[in-house]
Amino acid sequence: MVAHPIEREYADALGLWGWICLVARAAALTFFLAVKFVKAVVGGKARRHGQTVYKYTALEGMRDYQYGLSAVRVQNLLPSTKWLARRFARRNKLPFALIHLSDGTTAAVLGPKAEKTEKTEKTEKTERTERTAETAKGAKRAQRAQRAKKATGANTANTASTVPAQASSSAPRRAVVVFHGGGYMAPALSKHIHLACGFSKTLPDNVAVYILQYGLASETANQYPRQLQQAAVLLDYLLTAENYPPSAITLVGDSAGGHLALSLLLHLAHPDPQVPAVTLPDGARLAGAALLSPWMITRARSEGLVRANEAKDVLYAAALDAWAQNFLGPVDASENKDKADAAAADKGSPWSCPLTMPDRWLADLPVDDLFVTYGEDEVLAGNIAQFCTALCRARKPLPGVKTAAKGYANELHVHMVMNRFLMLGETCLSEEEFKAWYATQLEAPLRSPSPPASSHDAVEVASR
Repeated sequence: MVAHPIEREYADALGLWGWICLVARAAALTFFLAVKFVKAVVGGKARRHGQTVYKYTALEGMRDYQYGLSAVRVQNLLPSTKWLARRFARRNKLPFALIHLSDGTTAAVLGPKAEKTEKTEKTEKTERTERTAETAKGAKRAQRAQRAKKATGANTANTASTVPAQASSSAPRRAVVVFHGGGYMAPALSKHIHLACGFSKTLPDNVAVYILQYGLASETANQYPRQLQQAAVLLDYLLTAENYPPSAITLVGDSAGGHLALSLLLHLAHPDPQVPAVTLPDGARLAGAALLSPWMITRARSEGLVRANEAKDVLYAAALDAWAQNFLGPVDASENKDKADAAAADKGSPWSCPLTMPDRWLADLPVDDLFVTYGEDEVLAGNIAQFCTALCRARKPLPGVKTAAKGYANELHVHMVMNRFLMLGETCLSEEEFKAWYATQLEAPLRSPSPPASSHDAVEVASR
C-alpha cells in the first residue's frame, strides 16, 4: 500500500543539547507552577477566579506548558498518537492495527477490522507465497478428484460444505474517522483515544475506528495543506480500498481536529486545488460529523478571540496565534502577486480559515448529521458561535439533513476531554449529548446516494 516512506508524526528530533534545554525549561515551568499553587492556597487567587485550588493550578499548568514550550519540544516530549492508541487497545482488549497509506501517512485502527489489517510487507509476501503454493496444490487435488470422479462415476454434487468460513454480522459495516486536537502541534492525549470510541471501552463488532496520525506542524515543517492531504488520502482509502459507502462513515474531530474535519467536508464539495480531490457518488453524503470546539483559525492575530475567558480556559490567545502561524506558514509577499490575490492570502483560504468561506458553501457540506459543540467559557467561543450561526442558517432549508450547534454554559475548550484529562470531576453536559449522538451514528440505517425526497428535517440548536 505504501508508495512513499512511512512518515513520522513530527519532523524535527532533538539532539542531546536540545534535550538538556527541554529538561531545564520543563523544570523551570514546574517550579513556577508550584509557586502559583502556593499563591493560590495562601493568597486566595483561586477563589477570586471562582475556582478550586486544584482546578486553578491544573488550568495554569496546561496554559504554561503549552505556551512555554515550543512546538518541537512538545512533539519530542509527548508520546506518539499511535503509541497511545496501541496502549488503549491493549488495556481494553481491543483489536489494534496500523495502516500505512500511499503517501506514507499512518493511521491507527481499533476494532474488529484491525484483526485483518495489521500486516507487515514481509508477512504479506509470505502469505502471497503460501497462497500461490496452496493454489497449485489445490489444482493438483482437483485434477486427481476429477479423474477419480470419471473413473468411479461418483456424484459429488451434494458434498460441498454449506457452512461459511466466517459468520457475517447482519449489521452493516461502519467506520469512525477521528482527527485529534492539539493546535496541529501536539500528538493526541490519552483521552482523545477514549473520545474516538465514544468514551466507551468496547466497540460493536461491525465498527472500526480510524485515528489519523497527521503530521504535526512546527515553525519549519508540516504546514498547511499537509494535514488536509493526509485526511483526504485516508478517506479515499476507506471509500475505494475498504469499500465503505459514504453513509457508513462518520467523522469526529476536536479543536484542530474539528477544523480538519470541517476542511475535509468542504474539500469534498469544493476541492482545495492543493489537495487531491476525493469523489463521492452523486447525491452521496457522509453519515455524520462531530465538530467539538472546532478551531476557527484566522490569519489576523487574536481575531474574534474572547480574551476575558483566558483565566477560565486551557488556552492562551497568544498560544493560538503562534500555533496558527506555524500551521498556516508565511504569507507569500511576492511583489509580482496581484493585489487582490495578496489580500485574499492575508485572510487565508476557506479550507484553512473557515470563517472566510461563503455561506452558500456551508450548505454544500456533504454530511447528513452535523453536531457542533463549544464551551461558553472558552477563548474560541466568539468565533465558533459565529460559525454556528452561519452553519444553521445555511443548512436550515436543506431537506433530509440535521444540524445541532450548541454552546454549553460553564464549559471550557473541548470540556469533555479536558474534564477527564485534568480529572476535574465536573458535570459535562456536552459529553452526555456527544455520547448519545455517537450511539445514534452507529445505529442509523445506511442511506442510498440518491438525494432524499423528504421535507425539511433540520434541527437548529444555538445558545447565542
